[in-house]
Amino acid sequence: MKKNIKRISVMVTLLTLFSFSVVEATETVKIGNLFPVTGNAARVGIDCREGTEIARLVQNDKGGLWGKKIVYVKGDAVDPKIAMAEAERLITKEGVDIIIGTAASSRSYAATQVAERYKKIYWETSANSDTITARGLKYLFRTNAEASYYSKYAGMIIIDTVCPKLGIKPEKLRIAIVAEDTVYGTNALDGAKKICKKLGLKNVVYIGTFDPNAVDLSSLIMKLKAANPDLLLLSAHLSQEVLFWRQAKDLDFNVKAYLCPTGEGATTAEYVKSLGDDVNGHMVVSYCPPPQAVNPDYAVGIKEFAERYKKEYGHKLTSVYPLITYTGTMVLWDILQKAGSTDPDAVRKAALSIDIPKTVAGFGVKFNPDTGQNVKAKCVVIQWQGGEMWTTWPSEAAVKGHKLQLPLPTWEEREKGKTIK
Repeated sequence: MKKNIKRISVMVTLLTLFSFSVVEATETVKIGNLFPVTGNAARVGIDCREGTEIARLVQNDKGGLWGKKIVYVKGDAVDPKIAMAEAERLITKEGVDIIIGTAASSRSYAATQVAERYKKIYWETSANSDTITARGLKYLFRTNAEASYYSKYAGMIIIDTVCPKLGIKPEKLRIAIVAEDTVYGTNALDGAKKICKKLGLKNVVYIGTFDPNAVDLSSLIMKLKAANPDLLLLSAHLSQEVLFWRQAKDLDFNVKAYLCPTGEGATTAEYVKSLGDDVNGHMVVSYCPPPQAVNPDYAVGIKEFAERYKKEYGHKLTSVYPLITYTGTMVLWDILQKAGSTDPDAVRKAALSIDIPKTVAGFGVKFNPDTGQNVKAKCVVIQWQGGEMWTTWPSEAAVKGHKLQLPLPTWEEREKGKTIK
């Protein structure tokens, strides 16, 4: 009799544990989260992941999705090959229907192919290469702007502001276009060439690429020095941007204006930590910077986001990337509420039905049904002034008292204390 009672007790315990595990499983919504958090794109990848994490916490504070808490199953997109393997693991081993990513275009290009093969949603919030969405993938959606849009903004500010500030006619402006030899870099370079041709910026004196893993860029810089451009357009990740400017200073390579046409590491705290006052005057086509540096009427809600960010991470917001991935992820939650589940076809249908007039990043969301690209995505132009990022263009996003300042001081002038404040 005692043995039977003991057996029954064990069975009841096992059934209870099983019941709890089933309840726990049904009370959560698993979403893949794939960013590079180690390797040469880690700084931007970590910033991006932080934005998606704030979005998860905010949504869970509201009750999650359909009364269930959102949990992330994370992967590390160290390089394109590993990004593919991680996407496959998230889908086949972890059972996710949706992956949020990716920060780096080469990783996104690779991982999105895996998601498409398995007919799972890939929700791109930050990688910007045109080739990502040019393939017409059915289950891919991108909320941020594509690289060609960055190039469009770069061209507009060159014509509208840079040339007048320098006193040089557009057709006379000497331009150098340089990019790292990656999917992201070559797309940025092609976009810059096309926009220069379209806008009559025909005096392009140098075009070139470089190895993204290079530890010495002196030969490139000497070629640029010989070409003597007025304006440099450089597209690279953080480590290469820092390396370039350190060696440019050592080799006394000067330009009247520098514009990073595709964001990347030039909008991170590490950029100014690495280069100090040498960043002052650098221009970047990117997204809304921290709240004090953008018109709050343009980016409604950015102050509240920054406060939540500081609460969670213990320091103030210093990068543009958390905001842009937060924006894209919050849009995903709205779409999932509408879809009623994570079923990829239901999510796709809901995504194609939305038309959001404005988000916290200052732009709206409406997806092209053929590409999955958000056709309402926009950028702003930032200039580093006094060691801080400030929105200087367009006028509706700019902060009063912070206009674009040019030309850049030479290295000799900087040594004597001249800078852009």
